[in-house]
Amino acid sequence: FSMTDDLGAEDPRAFFRGRATWHISPKHDVAVLVAPLEMDYAGNFDRPIAFNGAAFAAGAQTTGRFRFDSYRLTYRYNFVRTENVTFGMGLTAKVRDAEVSLTQNGRTTTDSDTGFVPLINYQ
Repeated sequence: FSMTDDLGAEDPRAFFRGRATWHISPKHDVAVLVAPLEMDYAGNFDRPIAFNGAAFAAGAQTTGRFRFDSYRLTYRYNFVRTENVTFGMGLTAKVRDAEVSLTQNGRTTTDSDTGFVPLINYQ
């Protein structure tokens, strides 16, 4: 099923993404990124839906939630840092926290997953 096509977004709202970088020295940077994302949906399915071991009936009012939060911590060593050029490499530890849930007739089922993703960082 598609939250967007089958249910439809409720009250769209703005989301934020925050990033802070500390230049510890000309050669060393540490950065933190926070990017939460959550959207709510509502509507009626035009066919029965099986999701996460639960059955959802066609034609009944259904709400859904999609959440995908992302958090990153980065360390980067700058090989070159001048006024015009910065070149550095480092590592980023990313944690992503995802969740999809459906509610119909007072019954809710949720499928969630949290994971760690190591990334190479360069600039």
